[in-house]
Amino acid sequence: MPKKYVDSLNSSEVGLILKIDINKSTSFENKYNGYKLYLINKTNNTVGLDASDSRLDIVGEVFYKGKWQAIEYLPSSTCGNSYHTVFLKQNEFWEFDIPKFNGKINTKLRYKLTMDKSNLYSNEIPTLINKNQMLKIKKYNQNGLMDPYNE
Repeated sequence: MPKKYVDSLNSSEVGLILKIDINKSTSFENKYNGYKLYLINKTNNTVGLDASDSRLDIVGEVFYKGKWQAIEYLPSSTCGNSYHTVFLKQNEFWEFDIPKFNGKINTKLRYKLTMDKSNLYSNEIPTLINKNQMLKIKKYNQNGLMDPYNE
């Protein structure tokens, strides 16, 4: 659910903003540490964003071997009913929990929101990863006609 924008998010930027806040810690399942990622609408309009099964196309990327590489992905769907538009009104935001990575490789992390034919990038933060965290999409076997995912 969208929340009303408040100044405590400390964003002086305008427009549609994707922001990692390392000052706001969170946890997953009471054992994994994380940060908050905000998608803030500081435009003058309601923003419509494509979604699949109510998921926005936001993925984490790390800078590795001289280029940005995805470390997560969203599966595509073959079900036409999965695709729809979600709306974020002016001065509203969504917040997401993102993992705080641990590893031996010192690098940078950002998040990318794919919109229509353009991308919106978050701020970059320092992070530590392991090489095995680099994205390797595993083969997915579809379980029949009603299985919505096609990987």
